[in-house]
Amino acid sequence: MSYAKLSPKALGLTFGLLWALIVFSFGILAHFSPIGLTFINSVQTIYVGYSIDWSGIAIGTALAFIHLFVKGFIVAVIYNLFV
Repeated sequence: MSYAKLSPKALGLTFGLLWALIVFSFGILAHFSPIGLTFINSVQTIYVGYSIDWSGIAIGTALAFIHLFVKGFIVAVIYNLFV
């Protein structure tokens, strides 16, 4: 039985965009209301520069995309080694 290989770029983009969208959404939500501040405080420990102002949201979103793009890419490459 043969299995299909994963595209590392596609999986990286999917992971990166999804996580960046989540980080961006919580940043916007925390900017306008106190909802999500616990999430922001937790993520600030990973992404230096992430905060509830506009530049911090942009920095956090970019770092989140890069972080999960690389992880998704690595997962696909490792998966393809065993398929």
